[in-house]
Amino acid sequence: MSGFTLAIIGFGIATATAIRWALLLVSVSIPRNRSGFIALMLLGAGLGITALAIGTQSLVADIAAGLAIFAGAFFLFSVAIGKQAGGSGQLQVGSPLADFSAPDENNEPFNISSLRGKPILLKFFRGHW
Repeated sequence: MSGFTLAIIGFGIATATAIRWALLLVSVSIPRNRSGFIALMLLGAGLGITALAIGTQSLVADIAAGLAIFAGAFFLFSVAIGKQAGGSGQLQVGSPLADFSAPDENNEPFNISSLRGKPILLKFFRGHW
């Protein structure tokens, strides 16, 4: 198989995997077992590396191989540093919420127990700054 073909296949695999991952991110339904995504990204990056090693004879294929390598490396790095360990006391949908208080948007104290008996949606945001 030619380097050009390997580069295009590697780019296609990495792109399709990245698009699928992005769609799962948007719908907040990333699977716990990420081994399939990791394997596909490794395959895409590996094909890109192989294509560059044997030569593609095309700038387009060189760029495609480079993008496949970059996407695979970026994905693997992101998965490696992005693990969040869940504790045994995780909340489940429909389970009672532990009582807590926090300042509201006006910096006034707010106690979650004031909403007891009412359905609520509690959303946590994890900032990185």
